[in-house]
Amino acid sequence: MVNKKKLTAGVAALILCITGVTYGTLAYFTDKDTRANVITIGHVTGTLTETDEHMRDDNTTGKDYTNVKPGDVLDKDPTVTLDKESEDAYVRVSINYEGLTKEQALAIENNLDISAGWTKSEDGYYYYNKEVPVGGCTSSLFTFVKIRNDVNKDELIPFDIICYCESVQAFGFKTADEAWSSLNN
Repeated sequence: MVNKKKLTAGVAALILCITGVTYGTLAYFTDKDTRANVITIGHVTGTLTETDEHMRDDNTTGKDYTNVKPGDVLDKDPTVTLDKESEDAYVRVSINYEGLTKEQALAIENNLDISAGWTKSEDGYYYYNKEVPVGGCTSSLFTFVKIRNDVNKDELIPFDIICYCESVQAFGFKTADEAWSSLNN
């Protein structure tokens, strides 16, 4: 009986030794490691600015012109600059004329000196013809607004010229047209 107990204890010890060696060997030939991958989607951030603009009391930024007369030429140079954290991008700008009829707005727009590098499309936007690099900027869309000489004094009414810029990431697109059309899908 004592031999059975010793035999059972010996077999149990042997099984424990074999199990320990087996798991030790497996542990030696296996490994675990973890990686936490952070994926950040590129973004485009740009700012439309003008020379000598200022913040108004209503928290809007721009330029103010007072005592405007027929024939006056008003300095205005809307330019889009991409932030340093932005991706390369394509840029477009729309111009809205608040306070004017369509005919009056068209008369102002027809006298703008649209800079080289910008093209007006049928959708009403002005498209910058080059990809803008990170931290880079466009040329000014235009440099002045001219008030017609033949405007009657009673036609000189206050109005706002509002330029609105949009940009789309250039990476992943072969052309600017492809990038802009992707926004419509």
